[in-house]
Amino acid sequence: MASQHLFAQDNPSRQPSEIGRPVTGEGYFAFYEGHNAQGTCDLLYGAFANVNLNLTSTHPGSNDRISSVALVGPISDQKLWIADNSSGNVNDDYATITVTGTLPAGTRVVIPSFQIGAAPGVFYNQNGCTVTLVYYPDFPSPNLDGKVSRIGRTQYN
Repeated sequence: MASQHLFAQDNPSRQPSEIGRPVTGEGYFAFYEGHNAQGTCDLLYGAFANVNLNLTSTHPGSNDRISSVALVGPISDQKLWIADNSSGNVNDDYATITVTGTLPAGTRVVIPSFQIGAAPGVFYNQNGCTVTLVYYPDFPSPNLDGKVSRIGRTQYN
């Protein structure tokens, strides 16, 4: 069933949503309110999910709360956009997370903040797999942590 791969759930520590959990063996991105993937886990996004989430309409309880993410393998050759603007407009802060190669099953990689800096941050680099984050700040007042309104595979809707 296709919905198994469209895993996006408000606060997974609470009642599971109708969409359910990732399929067995699927990796995921766990988005947290606190830095360092601490505090409330507001949203899980399956490694095979192919939807763009406008959090203001699809997950209002998570909108403008997310500050960090933990990736849990297996995740292979993925790019994910995280944006302040719910439409993905690049006139506002955004970041990209790129997984090159395969993050092994059960391996957890934490990106402690989306505002690490404009230079790419490498958070994992082992056995032919790298996990990087690039933050694109909106000057003069960059602020993506706690302001995320869009998560998806593509920049725009």
